[in-house]
Amino acid sequence: ANTEQAAKGKRTILLTGSGLTLDEGEKIAAKLNEMQDALHFTAAENVERSADAVRALSDAEGVVLVEKVNRSALRKVYSQMERLNRSDAKVLGYFVF
Repeated sequence: ANTEQAAKGKRTILLTGSGLTLDEGEKIAAKLNEMQDALHFTAAENVERSADAVRALSDAEGVVLVEKVNRSALRKVYSQMERLNRSDAKVLGYFVF
């Protein structure tokens, strides 16, 4: 099934982070989608660096920040949070791995 069909009727949650690669985010989203059926997780690069991420943000009902130990700098996380706040994005939480 393609992404649009899989997401039909489900709330879409965007995974993004300052130190997260798109590949890493897509793998995490796929695992989360396998584990449950109520939500549809998608992934995008940092919203400060990617126009595609900003477009994905507009399609999502919420955002979860995914940060990496020893890769995500705190100032970049704060900067990304400011960008999300300016976009009126609903930040649901974060996790660090």
